[in-house]
Amino acid sequence: MLRDPDVPSDDPAEVLAEVARRLGLRYSRTHVREVLARHAQPGSLLALAQEAPVLGLDVTAGQGDLETLDALEADELPAILHFQSGPQGGFGLLESVTPHTADTPGTFRIWDSRRGSREMERDTLAALWSGVVVFLEYGGEGEPEPGYLRHRARELLLEKWKLRTALVGPSASPWMRGGLAVLVGVLLVLAVLAQPAGLRLPTALLALLSGVGLAAALAALSWTRGGKASRLCGGGGPLDCESVLLSAWASPAGVPLAGLGTAFFGAQLLVLSTAPLGGGPVQTWLTGASFLPTLPLSVLLVLAQVRMRRVCTLCMVVHAVDAGGAAVFLLGVLPHWPAPPPGLLPAALLLVLLVGLVLSSMVPLLSRGDEGESLLREHTRLLRSPLATLAQLSQEPRLALDAEALGPRLGEPDAPHVLVLLAHPACGHCGPVLEELETLVIRRGDQVRACVALAPMDPDDPKDQAACEALAAAGVAWGGEVFLQLFRAAKRDYTRLRNAGEPLALVAADAGQEARALTGARESARARVREAAALKQRHARGLPTLFLDGRRCEAPLAHVAAWLERPALLDTLMPPAASAGAPHEGAHAP
Repeated sequence: MLRDPDVPSDDPAEVLAEVARRLGLRYSRTHVREVLARHAQPGSLLALAQEAPVLGLDVTAGQGDLETLDALEADELPAILHFQSGPQGGFGLLESVTPHTADTPGTFRIWDSRRGSREMERDTLAALWSGVVVFLEYGGEGEPEPGYLRHRARELLLEKWKLRTALVGPSASPWMRGGLAVLVGVLLVLAVLAQPAGLRLPTALLALLSGVGLAAALAALSWTRGGKASRLCGGGGPLDCESVLLSAWASPAGVPLAGLGTAFFGAQLLVLSTAPLGGGPVQTWLTGASFLPTLPLSVLLVLAQVRMRRVCTLCMVVHAVDAGGAAVFLLGVLPHWPAPPPGLLPAALLLVLLVGLVLSSMVPLLSRGDEGESLLREHTRLLRSPLATLAQLSQEPRLALDAEALGPRLGEPDAPHVLVLLAHPACGHCGPVLEELETLVIRRGDQVRACVALAPMDPDDPKDQAACEALAAAGVAWGGEVFLQLFRAAKRDYTRLRNAGEPLALVAADAGQEARALTGARESARARVREAAALKQRHARGLPTLFLDGRRCEAPLAHVAAWLERPALLDTLMPPAASAGAPHEGAHAP
């Protein structure tokens, strides 16, 4: 089962040692672990309560709710909270509370040893917190720790101040990246100065172009593997990095071209960095000449984007770099050094070796992100089994979702289960999912109803906001069936709707209706889009995203259909009132 990263899972020793450190008590983590290990149940709340006095701490444990936490004073913090989500559980520290107001829901700052301090929303805390809260305060002198300074020094050197050397992934070190970047920059400056007078400017231009190409290729690779948004990539219409980078052209034979670009430009910079060691202009000549074979591939990929009627800005930057590098070689390097310089073959072999090394080391790390190979295998296994994805769904926190306040309804209003789909017309995957969702509701309308929520791709883009509000207004005014027709029309040419001077009028014209009905629904539609945007920001990893009975659902809709064929499987996910026969949407998990 995949571990939910939102659930703090520290044992009592970790949180107790952190509390001791914050209160200034002279106890190392090693000693606190040894103290708790003496207890018969070292991982229990009982062990924490009974062994804390040995450390000079008074413990008060009890049950509470969110209102209890809202009323806490600063001198009562940090407090220890117990978290539970299915079989996964543990402890975390409550550091601070931001009370809820009429305008903001309020948040809780939680610490655990795995993720450090982070803000947790009220809905998430309510779903994950078991209700157990432990208050600790200074209660006098505890038993002294033998060898405190030795233990503390060892922890600082080997745990807290651990040297990090990774360049990518969750453990990447910005200091390491920055130091290596400065070192490469110094070597490139020396490489320029080491060239003959006529080749210094072309060498500098080649280094600059390779650096720009590396940045663009890395950004494209991150988008391909992690779906990271960028203002350069657009939000729909012809300017659409997502459609290009997720197409078959982007990964021929399973190898991402963005990864090849990353390795190619990185190897070029490394080869140029060897110029201060000697060899004359061979590094500059090789770097410039290596741009020539990339031109046919760039032309082919540009033609592919023209055929797709989609343009990837990051890809076009890489193609422009290829053309610029070839031009610098032909116009700036060849006139000064027309014949291949001595040592070209060893330098070319070094370039090929560096491309292979960078491709085989950095690219796999980026493509996996923070998931290890075992997690990827586990995820693949989960996607094959409806029972496994149902078990994964049961670990998701239940959110207080009001589906009718998010979008128009499809299906019968009294169906016991509710699916919420976060979608957008410019999303390449939303259309097929919406079609599949509509088919599921038609076949299982007595068991499940669906609401489609529109979340802007870019919440700071007023045109995108207005287009989503116009479609949402159609859902308010004319219901789900008309909304689906207009959504499909918008998906075929979203740029037309986004750039319309008055999107409401365009939507009304497409529906063959009067615009007055949409004007009256404007405020309700604006509220729907605002709620959908907040849901996307807090609980979605991208679009489309499904929520089943308030839980984020990453299973295929085919699995949802399999669950609905055996309704008893879903009873464990429903709130008690709903399981008894009275639908009660949005309740928190007990």
